[in-house]
Amino acid sequence: LDNVNTIEHYQNELKHLLKWVDPKQEIGVIDYHPNYQTRKIVEEFAFEKVVEVQHHHAHMAACLADNNLDDDAFAIILDGTGYGLDGNIWGFEVFYGNCSRFDRLAHLHYTALPGGEACIREPWRNAVGMLISLLGEKGYELSKQLFPSQQQALPVLRAMIEKRMNTVYAGTCGRLFDAVSSMMGVCEKSTYDGEAAISLSELADMNLRVDPYRYEIEKHDHLLRFNFSPMLLQIAEDVASGEKKETEMSTAFHETIVQALVDGMKQLQQRFPHYNKKIVLSGGSFHNRYLKQRLIHCLTEAGFEVFTHRRIPCSDGGLSYGQLMVAAAKREETTCV
Repeated sequence: LDNVNTIEHYQNELKHLLKWVDPKQEIGVIDYHPNYQTRKIVEEFAFEKVVEVQHHHAHMAACLADNNLDDDAFAIILDGTGYGLDGNIWGFEVFYGNCSRFDRLAHLHYTALPGGEACIREPWRNAVGMLISLLGEKGYELSKQLFPSQQQALPVLRAMIEKRMNTVYAGTCGRLFDAVSSMMGVCEKSTYDGEAAISLSELADMNLRVDPYRYEIEKHDHLLRFNFSPMLLQIAEDVASGEKKETEMSTAFHETIVQALVDGMKQLQQRFPHYNKKIVLSGGSFHNRYLKQRLIHCLTEAGFEVFTHRRIPCSDGGLSYGQLMVAAAKREETTCV
């Protein structure tokens, strides 16, 4: 809902459906993001109550409900963008909870997105923000080597990051894919949404056995934090040497994400041994066949019972369903009390 035509179409369809179905306007459900257009639209209706649902909790709830799970469960949510409760952009999350509530247990290390949404259209910007945020001056030098055609823009991006001008901070699977895709020269500028990540995923080979890159799992503010700066350094070295093929690098990158998440889940299971070992996988990144199949296999081997979407899309096509499940669960709790 980012232009007048789509907003008007949305409003007309919503008014038509409300008139046709004629439900009680009891609860309106919107995304937690403070700047989404739905927040303004919901004010035009006489809802008795408005429920805000965090983006990734909606993904989690959609998968829980899709599998008829009522008990608490872990959730790994991997996607591109979702406004987090701390004001940063989430998208590489490990939760524990149910449709009514959740606890955040682990996430990706935040890095800068200089220019905000411009980084989505130009993944090389995202790579520069990630390299400088994680590696400082070393990351800036690597950026100059990796993106020689952007020499004039690089000092500007560094200044934006240092002064936090027009820069947001994010830790998302989609932006990590974008960064690696551009570093490898697969896609530096996207012509459609998700192009960089899709192009990189198509290079991964399920039948190719490679060692993962290095990574770190840190403890930060009582959470686990995935830090892939060692991996980015290795990828930059592989690109510079030219010795490894794109397929090998992409497969190693995918395997790194899988092994880091499995490692993180084992640590969480040790920390919370009384938690259920059920785990749901959701978010648009699970359209990625490698991530989905390898995570199911490795998590199952680690003793978890893994659930994926069956009838509801894992991507944002399933968000509204998840939002309704959250609102329904919260209403049921209130009614029971």
